[in-house]
Amino acid sequence: AVGNVVLVQKGQIINAKRIEYKEDGEKGGISYTAIGEVVIKDSSRVATCGRAEYKRDIEKTILDIEPQLLDEHRILTGDKIILNYFEETLDKLHIPRKAYAKTPIGGYKKSSDDSTKFGEDLTFDDEMKGSSLSCYFIDGKLDSIILSGMAQTLYHVFEDSVFKGKNNVSGDTINFSFLNEELYEIYVNGGSEGEYYPDSTSTKLDNPLFYSADKIHYNLINDRSSFTGNVNIIHHKTNLSAGYVDVNWETNLLGALPRSDNDTLTEPIFPVIKEDGRDPMQGIEMTYNLSTRKGKIKKGKTRADDGYYTGQKIKNESQEIYFIESSTYTTCDHDTAHYHFESNKMKIIQDKMVVARPIVLHIGQIPIFGFPLGIFPHKNF
Repeated sequence: AVGNVVLVQKGQIINAKRIEYKEDGEKGGISYTAIGEVVIKDSSRVATCGRAEYKRDIEKTILDIEPQLLDEHRILTGDKIILNYFEETLDKLHIPRKAYAKTPIGGYKKSSDDSTKFGEDLTFDDEMKGSSLSCYFIDGKLDSIILSGMAQTLYHVFEDSVFKGKNNVSGDTINFSFLNEELYEIYVNGGSEGEYYPDSTSTKLDNPLFYSADKIHYNLINDRSSFTGNVNIIHHKTNLSAGYVDVNWETNLLGALPRSDNDTLTEPIFPVIKEDGRDPMQGIEMTYNLSTRKGKIKKGKTRADDGYYTGQKIKNESQEIYFIESSTYTTCDHDTAHYHFESNKMKIIQDKMVVARPIVLHIGQIPIFGFPLGIFPHKNF
C-alpha cells in the first residue's frame, strides 16, 4: 500500500507513506515493513522513525532511521530502537548504539523566607546516555534499565516535591531499578565518578561534592549512598580517600572504612582525610558530618613537625582544635617506635600548641617517667 497508509493491528495504529505487509497464519495478525514518516501509536507509547519493521512470528519491532520513542513522558532516541514483546506485551527495549533518554521532572524550590512554604516552580530534564541502553519490563511495566559504554546520567533529587539538588554521574555501566515504575536504586560500575550540587535552601550543605570509586550504589528510598574500592571524595576543602564509604544524606553523616564489612577479598585501603590548613590523618574508621565538618577517627594517626601523633579516638571540635584519647607522640617513624610520649588526653590547637595530661615517656614499651601536664608548640607538617 502506497500513500498516506494507515494500518490498525491489535491496539496499534501505524501511519506511513508506504506499508508492505504479510499475514501470519500461525499466530494471527500480520508482519509489516513501514517506510517514510512512520508513526506508531498504542495506548501508552508513540514511536516515530523513517523505517519500521515488525516480525509477527518473534514479536519484534525494529525502528530505524532517526527513531524516537515517547513512553509516557520519557523520550528515547538512538541509532536504532528494538522492541521485543511477549504475548503482545512489551518485554524488552534495546538501543544498541548512541542511546539517549530524557525524562522531564518537576517540583518546587524551598522558600528562603518561609520554610513552611514553597518557592518558585521548577522543571528539569533527567538524562541518560551511553553506547547502548536496555530496558526490561514485567507485565508491561518498567522494571530496570542497563546503560552501557561511557554511561552517563544526570538526575535531579526531589523530596516531597522539594528540590534537593542534582547529581551527575558516569561509569562503564549504570543499572537503574524501578519499583512501581518509580526509580529507587542506581548501581554504577567501573571508573565511577560524579558530582553532586546541593540546593542550599533545602539542605544543610552549601558546597558541591566530587567523588569517584570503583563502584557506587545509590538507594533513593533510604536516601543513602555507598562507595566501594579506591574511594575519593572532595567536599569544600576536605579530601577523603578510603576503601569503602557510606553516606546518609538525611543526616549528612559519612562513614569511612578500609573495606565494607561483608568484603573479605578486596585489599583494604585505610581512610585518610586531608583538609586545608590541617595535618593529614589516617585511621581504621572515620565518621564525618558534611554540614558541620566535624568528625571522629578510631585508631588515628597524623603528622606534625617531625613527629607522629596517634590515638584510639580523634575528633575535631572546630577547624583548629582536635581532641585525642589514649594518644601517643614520637619522632620515630618505625611501626613500633623506639620511644614515645603517651597521654590519656591530648588537645591540639593548630599551629599553636599541644596540651597533654598526664604525659609519660616510654622507651620501647617501658614507661620511664611522667609529668601531670605537658605543653609544647605545634606546627603543621
